This record gives sequence, structure tokens and C-alpha cells, in this order.
Amino acid sequence: MRSWTFDPGTMRLEAEGVCVNLTPKASAMLACLLRHEGQTVSRETLLSEIWPGLNVTEGLVREYIFDLRSALGDNARDPTYIETIRGKGFRLIGPVQLKASGAGRAQTSGPGGDVRVTVAVMRPTRSESDWDCQQFADCVVRDITTDLSQHHDIAVISQQAAFAMDRSGDPRETAAELGADYLLDSAFVIHEGTVRVSFHLVDGKTARHIWTERIDHSFQDLLTLSDKIVDAVVGALVGWHGELHRAEFKSVSARDSNELNSFENFIRACDIDMRLNEPEIRRSLVHLDRSLELDPSFARCWVIKSVMSQWAIDIIPEPEEALLIASADAIERAYSLDPYDPTTLGYYAMKRARDGDLNGAADLTNRAAQAAGPDPDAAITISTSLALICADFDGAVTFLNRAFELNPTPPGWYKFIEARVAYFARHYDRSIAASYAGTEHVSGLAFRCLSHTGSGDRDAALNAYSELIERYPRFDFDRYAKRMPVAHPEALARFRAGTDQLRKLLSWDAMPGLAS
Repeated sequence: MRSWTFDPGTMRLEAEGVCVNLTPKASAMLACLLRHEGQTVSRETLLSEIWPGLNVTEGLVREYIFDLRSALGDNARDPTYIETIRGKGFRLIGPVQLKASGAGRAQTSGPGGDVRVTVAVMRPTRSESDWDCQQFADCVVRDITTDLSQHHDIAVISQQAAFAMDRSGDPRETAAELGADYLLDSAFVIHEGTVRVSFHLVDGKTARHIWTERIDHSFQDLLTLSDKIVDAVVGALVGWHGELHRAEFKSVSARDSNELNSFENFIRACDIDMRLNEPEIRRSLVHLDRSLELDPSFARCWVIKSVMSQWAIDIIPEPEEALLIASADAIERAYSLDPYDPTTLGYYAMKRARDGDLNGAADLTNRAAQAAGPDPDAAITISTSLALICADFDGAVTFLNRAFELNPTPPGWYKFIEARVAYFARHYDRSIAASYAGTEHVSGLAFRCLSHTGSGDRDAALNAYSELIERYPRFDFDRYAKRMPVAHPEALARFRAGTDQLRKLLSWDAMPGLAS
């Protein structure tokens, strides 16, 4: 029997090196059982504490109890953690401890002491006379707070502190009192069966609105609606090109690089308008190295250094092996610092596959998929791992679509990943369209070439191949497959079928970048 520790802030269960990520509702249910540890908790109590004021069925309680038992490794027939008391409810009987955490202001610095961006999710404005609207609004905002707090690059002010603030004054004073860089305001209105929700991200220094979102939806199926709102808001705020990153980038981009701390160097490295050419890749790597020099424990910075070193191959005139080693070392370091982050897991899976450990890589990919929340960067990373490592092409497309749903205005580099995943799923038209739409990169051109080949368009394939070799004369399809890596036999078979077909389509016995 494992002795588990539960961290409600990150919604994680940990025991003896094992970590399990819970959903927000499963996390809330476990927290409720812990508050009443050793006592029988009725289904009515669970419903009222987790879905206050909402009309949901008792069957939902059973579903989340089942999820909790699965996470804990429990058995309903012979329970060691959660006991069913027939006709009465459930009781927590096994060793699960609540991880101690501070109250009030959130932790706003990383392990190396550099300040991260800090957000306060404020109490929503809603009709005081409409109880359903009040309860629904508070539940949505609570879930947004929980999901944001899982992102290590963002510090979130505790809900208790944020909700206690008097909002009638100047938002700059509110932000200063809370110690927040940004305030997330919201308003909920229900009228004739329709709910209108509006969100505003406010700069705590200037009181300017830097992002707004409005959602109109029928006030039915409240759980689905709640998830939709939470995903839309969190997906828009987080990640490399989320609204918080965009706001911070504008703040630091004009400043002297010598004055930037670790986090600010990281922000500067992740240029929101980056073109993948030699000067900009080198500039980004310089900022990443400076960030890590100031804070060697900055896990997400190690992830981006690994990615950037991969992107540099075929772009900067340095030995490919040296860049691959730098990429591998960086993702190893990121994984050692944060082995539960889904984006890290996705990239580390590719490293393990490159080393020949396909089973370990597949396990990491599945862990990443299970841990993925409303983070578009994680979703786009997992889509690649599912395609290349697991040959789960339908699953890869599902995560690909989710990335674009979470971030409707994605960065250009999403598009060359879309071209890659769509090719392996044999969605050739989508692959071709994506290769033209995004940031110019060797992957986009390579899969444009292979997708034109797959669709039988000889002239377009010839033009794409000629452009690929002209722009990236060092490019080689076989080396590209190894370094990606195209690891699963079925994925490799699809890749090699494309290069073989390309050779036949062009009627060339030997071509640069194609083994004969």
C-alpha cells in the first residue's frame, strides 16, 4: 500500500516517485474526503461542496469516485483508500495526506529567485438576485484559478485573497495590494436561458485592458459549458504565445538585455514574431543561455533550449551532432527538474525514442496525454509524439485540433507541426495548406514535398523538393527521420513510402537528401 501525498494546488497525487495528475473535479472530491477524513461523506455533501447550486446527478459522484480509485490503485470490492458505505456515502480510510501549502499570496518566484508573472483571478461580477448564476460563475472562476496554477511559469494569487478584495477602487491599487502583475476580471449574465460571459485581462501597472473574450451559450449542460469556458480562457492566457506571454514580451523587448533577469531573458528568447533564420535562432539561444546561467533550475527554459537546438539544425552552420547533444542534454535537465509537466514529457519521450527506447517513449507519451490540461503548447507537442512514437494517428489529430481550439490565433511554428502530423495521418491537403501558412521551416517544406507526392501532384512535388534543397542544402530525409525521430515502425513505413514514391514520381535514381 502506498502512502500518498495530495497537493491541491497542482492537483497531483505523489507517492514513492509516482505522480498522478487529477482533474479539477476529482481533485475537489479528494479534498472534500480529506476534510472529512475517517467520516462518511454523503453523496449530497459531495454534490453541494463540489457543484454548489448546480443540478447534477448522483451518477457523476460515482464516476469521479471511480477515477479517484483508479488514481490511487484502489479496489472497490476490497478497498484500502476509499470505502463505500452502502446507502450512506463514502469514507477515506487509506494513507492520503494533504501537502502543506501557504495561504494568501501565491509563490511568485522560481527556484532561482527570479519573479514569474503573477495573476489574480478576481471574484466575478454576477447578478446578486440569481443564485444559479452566482454559483455557476464562482465554480468557473475557481476552476480557472486551479488550472492556471498548474503552469509553473505563472504564479496565481489564492482565490481567498483575490475574492476578499474591494473592487470599487483603482485596479492598480488592487493589483499592488495583492502583489499581482495582472487581474483577470469577469462578468456573468443569464437572460432567457442564455449565459453571456465576458473576461478582461487588466495590466496591474496601467489599468489597461490587454485582452478580452466574450462567450455566449445556452444555459444548459452546465458541466460542458463550464469546461468550455475554462478551456477557452486558460488556453488563451498560457503558453509561448498566450496573452500573458505577449504582454510580458512587449514589456521586456525594448529593454537593455543586460538588465533582464532569468525570467525576462526567457520571455525575450521566445519571440512572439520569431522567424526561424540564423540570426534569430542565435539571438534566442543567447537569451536562453543567459536565463539558465541566472537560474539553472528553470525547467521550462531547458525545454525551450532543447526545442531551439533542434530547430537550429539545417539553419545554422554548426555540426548536427553538437546540436543534437545540446538538445538531448537540455531536455534531460528539464525532465529531472519537472518530470510531471506534459510538454516536458512529450519532448522527453522523443529523446527516449531517439535513444532507441520505444516502449519507454510510448509510456512517457501516454503520461503526457493523460496529464495534458488546457495548454495548447502541450497539446501540439503531444500530437507529434503520438504520431511518431505511438503511430496513433487519430489521437495525434485529436490533440492537434485541440491545440488550435485552445489557441485560435496560433504562432507560425504550430503550422509546420500541423504539416508533419497531418502527413502521417494522410491528410495531405491539410499538410500542404499548413506548410504554406506558418513560419518557414525545414519541416514545413519536407512535408509539403511528401504530401504533394502522396496526392500524386508531380509538378508541385518537384517544385517543393527543389525549394527544400535550395534553402536547406544540408537536408537529408533519412537523417531527418532519425533526429525527429520517426520511431514507430508504422510511422517509419509511411515516411519511407513517401520518400520512395517521391523518387519514383520524379524519375530520379539519386537525389540530394534521398537515399537511393
